[in-house]
Amino acid sequence: MKLKENDIIENFLYDSIDGTTKSYYENKKEKMGVLVFLRYYGCTICQLDIMEYNKLYEEFQKLNVDVKIVLQSRKEIIEKENEKTKIKFELICDPEAKLYNKFEINAAKNIEELKSDRLMDKVKVAKSYGLIHGEYEGNELQLPATFIVDKNNSVLYSKYGKDGADIPRAKEVLEIVKKLIKIKKEGDEKMKKIIHTEKAPAALGPYSQAIEANGVLYVSGQIPFVPETMTLVSDCVKAQTRQSLENVKAILEEAGYSMKDVVKAGVFIKNMDDFAAINEVYAEYLGDVKPARACVEVARLPKDVKVEIEVVAVK
Repeated sequence: MKLKENDIIENFLYDSIDGTTKSYYENKKEKMGVLVFLRYYGCTICQLDIMEYNKLYEEFQKLNVDVKIVLQSRKEIIEKENEKTKIKFELICDPEAKLYNKFEINAAKNIEELKSDRLMDKVKVAKSYGLIHGEYEGNELQLPATFIVDKNNSVLYSKYGKDGADIPRAKEVLEIVKKLIKIKKEGDEKMKKIIHTEKAPAALGPYSQAIEANGVLYVSGQIPFVPETMTLVSDCVKAQTRQSLENVKAILEEAGYSMKDVVKAGVFIKNMDDFAAINEVYAEYLGDVKPARACVEVARLPKDVKVEIEVVAVK
């Protein structure tokens, strides 16, 4: 099957140059992965690609990115060349092109289809490094491909070459990886937002008044403290319930929500005998909304208050 962005790359077994058969998922682990399909080791532009990835290996490592290159080469050929090159990343031996067939990485119809200005440029660069053609293997008309997958094996980038050099070079792949990491980081920051307002009591520990994540607002348990003085509003359980709900309301409004958006509430009370009084005030704020609710009696609450209320809201 051809790999498209957002597809999940199927796990596969492969032969490594150390003679073992490995699982792609297990070997890559929870890293971002770069998977490059070239022709065979003797090909000069393939040698150039390998050399360029080798030079940037530490840069990929810093980003916690797994790099693998698939070649239609026998293990014996790669082992021999590796003695000279000292390849830092993993090469996958696929002389029978099983993985190429699995992911539908086709060959060109003829030699003319392989040719391009990009190919000629790479040949010149390869020659400038003194790279020479080695033993012929595999399919001489094989087209290249490059894939980038995230830690969950979802395809972030897919490029099937239309000529012999129609894939990004190692440096370009590194920049694509950096861009993808930046996009993910910015997306995570957008999906998770810390909410704070002076109109509700400051957090009394290592937590936030509320967190908005993926369109859902999670409001921490609010106790009946007056935000301006950070003192208990009253010993009256009704007054405490009202203050707790006013604090909840202030946080909801700070985040752009209202009581009507509440879908779940948690009510923690010191004494279940106070339930009727607490419920009476609670109904003033959420009686029409009727969110899902849990109400439990607890042994003790922060600052020895009589009630604490938390909510979850969705617009």
